[in-house]
Amino acid sequence: MENSNASNHSTLRLAVVVPQLRVADIAFNRDRIQEALISLEADSPDWIIFPRLCLTGASCGDLFRQRLLQTAALQALRELSLLTIDKPVKVLLGLPVRIEEDIFEGLAILGNGQIQTLMLAPVIIGANCRRRLSLHHFALEKRKSCLGSSSQPHAGLNF
Repeated sequence: MENSNASNHSTLRLAVVVPQLRVADIAFNRDRIQEALISLEADSPDWIIFPRLCLTGASCGDLFRQRLLQTAALQALRELSLLTIDKPVKVLLGLPVRIEEDIFEGLAILGNGQIQTLMLAPVIIGANCRRRLSLHHFALEKRKSCLGSSSQPHAGLNF
């Protein structure tokens, strides 16, 4: 029996990629991610999803606190975003993100040649510190860091 509603549904094509990575070797990791993005072009996925902290590797320990690592990861993210120019694909990948003195797991969405979204997980990472914050605590603390000492909710800020 044919489903009469089938024509009302659209298909979402996902590609999940787990590239070979090297811990703290951002150039190597960026190149593996770039190779994967280029090789998937012919398949035309809607979304290409990479692992958490794939630009740096997840086990960098104290290196997560190094500005050189953070800066290189953001630069690699910018370079990878250019691969999405004039393509309908969205790319999800992870990197460490510094906010004040804390390092968070970040999840970036790339598309249309730019970093469209950078979300932070409520997890502080580092060699001696990997703790999960409650969403309430995380939102309150990030509001404070973004809005000064005010802890009042802001309609345009979502954490």
